[in-house]
Amino acid sequence: MQIIEASDHGWKHYQHPREGTLEVIPMGRGSADGVNYNLTLTRYGSDADAFVTPRHHHTFEQVRAPLVGDLNYGPGEEVPEGWLSYFPAGAPYGPQRVSGGVILLLQFGTDYLTSDQYKRAHAALETRGRFEGGDYHDVDPATGEARVRDAVDAVWTEALGRPIRHPRPRYPAPILIDPDAFDWAPLAEDPRVQCKRLGSFTERDVSLSRVRLDGGVLGLGPDRTQLVFSLGEGLEADGKVRPRWTAMWSARGEESAVSGTGGVEALVVQLPCEPA
Repeated sequence: MQIIEASDHGWKHYQHPREGTLEVIPMGRGSADGVNYNLTLTRYGSDADAFVTPRHHHTFEQVRAPLVGDLNYGPGEEVPEGWLSYFPAGAPYGPQRVSGGVILLLQFGTDYLTSDQYKRAHAALETRGRFEGGDYHDVDPATGEARVRDAVDAVWTEALGRPIRHPRPRYPAPILIDPDAFDWAPLAEDPRVQCKRLGSFTERDVSLSRVRLDGGVLGLGPDRTQLVFSLGEGLEADGKVRPRWTAMWSARGEESAVSGTGGVEALVVQLPCEPA
């Protein structure tokens, strides 16, 4: 099991192709069952440094959980603090303006870029054009005419060496989830573990749950990569009690377990299972 405690790391400025300031704490990155994934704690700049994007969509999927403050994702549209949201691949959202706050952000997909791919593509684009207002401005080499593209799309196109293909969205818009509206149910394996099953998405069964442990043990099977993210202090893994905002990764092929007392809660994400 890979364990990453946010308290062991400081916030770092993140270079991105949008407007505004982002700081991140990396909480896990890798590949599993045909998808690349990246988990960060993301902190947004405020006021003049607010994070701003045009309306856009992505080729990859996202899970966003506001931990401090609400998350704006469009005019008059907010994911409230403490809620959870699933952003489907291909579904448009924005324009957004996020001023302040901290979210847990998980992004994953078959063509999600590695860190090195992203950095190389971003640097290459800066030599041929400019990022401005969430877009990328350059000259089309085929026609010699000025063009404007979505900044993230431009980075992905550069990195992949081909035009990106946005999938037909399985769901037309981001899905918001209020965990407080769900009831707790004991797990059959250990009734001391209470679970709220918040949703399962797509044919690859991306699943989101909230668990509460009061002396119980949550087992993590070998069939897929799974994330347990502690929302408070008290979860125990590898013989140590972990602080809040700890990411615990159980990789495909290994069997792991976490325990906890005092009703400590955690978010559990099961990444896509292996395609049939």
